[in-house]
Amino acid sequence: MKKIAILFTILSIFIISGCGNNEEFDFQGNVLEIVDTTSIVVGGGKGDPTATYPAYTILVTENTSFSGDVKKISDLKVGQSVQISIEGDKAIDKVEGDITATEISAD
Repeated sequence: MKKIAILFTILSIFIISGCGNNEEFDFQGNVLEIVDTTSIVVGGGKGDPTATYPAYTILVTENTSFSGDVKKISDLKVGQSVQISIEGDKAIDKVEGDITATEISAD
């Protein structure tokens, strides 16, 4: 009985630790260009340097929140790694029209 209680406790710890602050983002990649104060271009290409990867223009509004090392769009740098959440429930490559960021996080 004691072994079952210990096993249950260990299993519970693993389950609870998995429910932490793991936020899912819709896109993870790098800033390729800072167009102006309302948009950036990002791409996710890592790996084969001879391959081409899609790039996305992301609109930044007054409702876009920032976290990590950035507090506003002017804090972003070309080449910086970013994670972005976007409006809507479609994958970033399935969005028709404007892609608007709800959150941008950078390291």
